Amino acid sequence: MAKVAQPQAFQRGENVYIISPLAVAKPTKGEIEEYAFADALKSEAPNENLLWLRGHYVEADRPNANGQEWSAGELSLTQMTPRLMPVTIMHDPSTAVGLIADAKLSTPDKDHVARSRIDTSLAVWAHRFPDIAAECQHNFEQGSLMQSMECLPGYFECTECGQHVPNTAGIDPRPLMCEHLSGVNGEVAARRLRDVVFTGTGLIFGSRGSRGAYDEAHLDVFQDEVAEFHTKSHEPQTKRKPSRSKPKMGEITIEQSEYAELQKRPSKEELAAAETRATEAEEAKAKAETEKEAAEVAQKTAEDSKAEADKKLKDAEEVANQGKLAEERVAKLGKGFLKKLPESIASKLKEQAKSLKDEEWTARLEELAELVKVKPDAELSEEERAEEESTSGSSPAEEVAAAGAGASTGGGKAPTSGAKSSVFGSLFAQETATPSDK
Repeated sequence: MAKVAQPQAFQRGENVYIISPLAVAKPTKGEIEEYAFADALKSEAPNENLLWLRGHYVEADRPNANGQEWSAGELSLTQMTPRLMPVTIMHDPSTAVGLIADAKLSTPDKDHVARSRIDTSLAVWAHRFPDIAAECQHNFEQGSLMQSMECLPGYFECTECGQHVPNTAGIDPRPLMCEHLSGVNGEVAARRLRDVVFTGTGLIFGSRGSRGAYDEAHLDVFQDEVAEFHTKSHEPQTKRKPSRSKPKMGEITIEQSEYAELQKRPSKEELAAAETRATEAEEAKAKAETEKEAAEVAQKTAEDSKAEADKKLKDAEEVANQGKLAEERVAKLGKGFLKKLPESIASKLKEQAKSLKDEEWTARLEELAELVKVKPDAELSEEERAEEESTSGSSPAEEVAAAGAGASTGGGKAPTSGAKSSVFGSLFAQETATPSDK
């Protein structure tokens, strides 16, 4: 036997759809006599264009694989509602291929079954849908032909605490559910469907990858017996054997109030409108989520841009502050002190003025003052000021030439600043290599 898919169920608007297995069978003549509509089938509908199926429809007092349950009293009250309801393919309303010809309630007391249940007999219009009839036969042979109950409950209740939850179009039942039905603790309780009207059944083909929630709802095919009744119905009257009539299923009496509740059921148009509203609500919710995500992305982008701008501003302020600090520090140094320093050391000192801490800057000035024997705030001497004024327009090359001429004549004049720099050059050769300048 071929493996079939797992049970499944779903809800659209107020309708609950439960998918259950079907099976094809060839009952004996005695077995078919037990069906409630056997006499009607023999005498009124011996039509060779019908494919007849039968099987379990729904069972009471035991949750199916999808956590749905009916009471025995509920099935007793609603046992006739499946009759003449459509047979579809996978609950697609545009694929009606037959109808539920009859329904029969079996109970433990009368029929010796484990639990009350409703069995159905289905008539498929094989002359109009030969492909469906062939698919039914194929799935029957594979053991994967099932039927899926379809019903409209007025409300449902929790099997744990008994809380009632209305099943009305346009009302979301989830906020009204107790913690057992909501699965707060991780385990969802079964729902007992109440005030039910059965609205049809769907053929479920395992060959299409589906399986019902009621694992005993396999359908049987009993076409051969119907064909035999059809042949007999066309024989001459003299050859027919009188058949023994069996009483049909009796009428069911219900309270007027219960009948009034059944009359209040929403129409097909109302259900369609409720489903449309639910779809529009889902679409609006999805749109709102998309817009929310876009707003969050835009906000994050704006925050990142602001953070980047703040960083650039902070870096610019830091550079400006360093430049201002360097200007203030260098402005406090005397020209006499700076003149004693070689150009490379003086340039480096100006760079260090931007970043050294106060104590580091003070230590650096003391270090250089010790080397050149001049205080950091020392100004030019009279002689150095006069020399600077006399050579302010000369080029470095002219200064070097003048320094060389003075050294060769030996005229007894005081050494120039260039000559002094050459003398102090050796003093700074070692100092420039110290770790503090690297």
